[in-house]
Amino acid sequence: MSITEVKSALELVKSNFISETVNSETYFLTNSFSLPKKEISSVYLLPTFDEFIISYRNRKDSLSIENQPKVLTPNRIFKPTIGVNGQMVGIWKRTKKKDTVLMENVLFESQDKSLKIGIEKAAKFYEQFLDKKMEILHL
Repeated sequence: MSITEVKSALELVKSNFISETVNSETYFLTNSFSLPKKEISSVYLLPTFDEFIISYRNRKDSLSIENQPKVLTPNRIFKPTIGVNGQMVGIWKRTKKKDTVLMENVLFESQDKSLKIGIEKAAKFYEQFLDKKMEILHL
């Protein structure tokens, strides 16, 4: 679709969405969207080709410009990332072993203990999915 067609289509459905402008970028969200409570933290282990990272040309609102080189391989493929409340705070890697999976985390900045606990909770879901015990190494 051309940009003109996209803008026309957006105008047709715009009333079904709310818009939010962040750093001069406008985002459209479903009318049922609500912000999570501040004290609730979401931690996700995102895979290499997750839409949250690759769907946007400009990722500065979820991944700081100085950390972008840390998540890209030399051939410009995104490494698996750790997302906390919509912000990418680190990368992770898995190594399959016979009976376990080793998960190595590298955080961009030192974080408090609650983040490590959140990562471990997220890893538990992955552990259940794989049906293998996870060993977690925070680097």
